[in-house]
Amino acid sequence: MVIFLLALIGTLIVMAILTIGRLGFGRREAFNQRKFVNWFAAFFVLNYIICLLILYTSEPALTGPFWGWQWLLWPLVISSIANLFAFARP
Repeated sequence: MVIFLLALIGTLIVMAILTIGRLGFGRREAFNQRKFVNWFAAFFVLNYIICLLILYTSEPALTGPFWGWQWLLWPLVISSIANLFAFARP
């Protein structure tokens, strides 16, 4: 059951970084709460699933390459790239 908590912690860390990027460096249009909540929910579920898959299929979270940070690195990279494509959309 610890694996679910680790995936949740990883998701919260990744979402905090993405939210800072989205709100701090976002477009110069008015803040739309509904659009932001939809974005947050979709990326939260995606990141939770990615973190859970990494933790479940690879080595335990505190071993392996990057001193165990691969369970945060890859969801952050994938989500950041997806977020860039979301900004490119008109």
